[in-house]
Amino acid sequence: MVANLSKPSQRELLQAFADLTKIRLNVVDNTAPLNFYDWVDTVKQNVQLCELNNENAIVALRGTLIGACSTNFYSYLSAYRKVHSKEPSLEEVFKHFESQYANPLTPVSYTHLRAHETLAN
Repeated sequence: MVANLSKPSQRELLQAFADLTKIRLNVVDNTAPLNFYDWVDTVKQNVQLCELNNENAIVALRGTLIGACSTNFYSYLSAYRKVHSKEPSLEEVFKHFESQYANPLTPVSYTHLRAHETLAN
């Protein structure tokens, strides 16, 4: 008997990715997700494991995002497509999310804080 060695369908690949990727990226009360880099590492690893092409990887990402992260992703995709007339690469998506969520607090000097306090009075 000959085994069926056909390549998995897109649906099967996306399901495999979803089954493997248990980590979700979520923003609660505008607080950056603590698991951002874990999410990136997991997604990269599972995209490679499931042998997803860029288009399928972008589709698969949608299932790993919750709430504001999901909304942000759809806004980013829409804007990117309008400007570039194509899908962003996975690395471009990670850069976008890193700018949004990895380090949302930019340190400022004491003088800068005092200037805001003076303006508020």
